[in-house]
Amino acid sequence: LPKAGPEEKSGAIWALLSLIAKWPYRRVLSARRHSTLSRQNSRASAVEIAAKAPEDAVRVIWALAGNEWVGSARLKGIVLNDYFGQRGEGVFSRIAYMPDTKELDPVMVWRRRAWRQILSQKIDVVCFQTRTGATEAFLEDCRKLGVATVFSISDLDLDTVPQAVWKLSDAVVVSSHYLGKSVQPLHPRVEIIDDPIDIPEAFSMIPTSAGADDLQLVWLGHPDRWSDVSFLHELLGCAEFATF
Repeated sequence: LPKAGPEEKSGAIWALLSLIAKWPYRRVLSARRHSTLSRQNSRASAVEIAAKAPEDAVRVIWALAGNEWVGSARLKGIVLNDYFGQRGEGVFSRIAYMPDTKELDPVMVWRRRAWRQILSQKIDVVCFQTRTGATEAFLEDCRKLGVATVFSISDLDLDTVPQAVWKLSDAVVVSSHYLGKSVQPLHPRVEIIDDPIDIPEAFSMIPTSAGADDLQLVWLGHPDRWSDVSFLHELLGCAEFATF
């Protein structure tokens, strides 16, 4: 192979020097982006909790994996937080972490300084959905401070959950018996809590007459799971459901 000439060597050296010079800038830019995302994802402050949380209340914070457009974040975090805010006597609840995304985002982008300030406010329970990113470090700090951790899971994608998340969770909440049976080999404490019925405030449920001819049963779910509710065919054959 021909040897590189002086000009080629000089060009390679300058390229290497340029790369070395850009490295600190890239690190600073990456750190700045991380800090900006952390601030955007933070939804509560230690100052607010210290000022508003009653001394004798159970203090609960939520670390969600999406905003209100993400079904699991809404049903297993936002709705419950709103409920405790309106009627939850004895429970002080705040959403502490929530990325502004319409897609499920299991990667926690949160600065340790931010969550440590919140955890220092005598937090009793953390309910979380995230799995990767800063999640493990966050759970380790919860364990050190004696904060109970509850992992909420809605999908049958258990192989994407790091082992550390199972080990650092005090309990796992699932929404179905089938999912619960799948999680049991991975965690000693599994709680099954059905998802609530999510009805916008602007709408109201109007019962249909039992004798109506247009009654229909609507099932919402993934087509691959339709076989799980195949028993409905037999159920709808009963006399009491003749109008469906």
